[in-house]
Amino acid sequence: MNIQDNKSINRAIPELISFLQTCVNVKYLNISDLKMKKKNCKKVCPVIVDVLAKGHKLENLNWNYDLQCSSTAAFEFLEALKGVEKMELKKITMVGVFALRENRKTIRQKFEGRNIVAELFVPDYTDDEIADHDDSEEESQNENEPSTTEEQEQEDLK
Repeated sequence: MNIQDNKSINRAIPELISFLQTCVNVKYLNISDLKMKKKNCKKVCPVIVDVLAKGHKLENLNWNYDLQCSSTAAFEFLEALKGVEKMELKKITMVGVFALRENRKTIRQKFEGRNIVAELFVPDYTDDEIADHDDSEEESQNENEPSTTEEQEQEDLK
């Protein structure tokens, strides 16, 4: 289910929550780039964790960029998600949320132990530039990084 780029999502949070709670057989969900406000992210995060804990069939969750509004909310969401004992989730993608490579590495390692792939970085270049770049995270430090301060991220990771 692709809901990405739906700029009116902030007026439809109750409907999104209802969808998550009732459509338990959805295996793929993309809620990226919604420009979801911080207060709404904080409403949706616990619902996702709750439905996964109750046996939701979701295997692949893409939630790119929106949680960059609050590194604290993003870290809390991932910690809560990591604490769910049994869930179907196999991959979570949260590109553009965590600015620090060290934080992305730590998060990936925490989920690897649960056999969940955490994709937190995708190289940012065009097809014409492929020969000039590799896929390493060192290539990614550009103006498109989240506005979250590195100091706040470091504190949140502790």
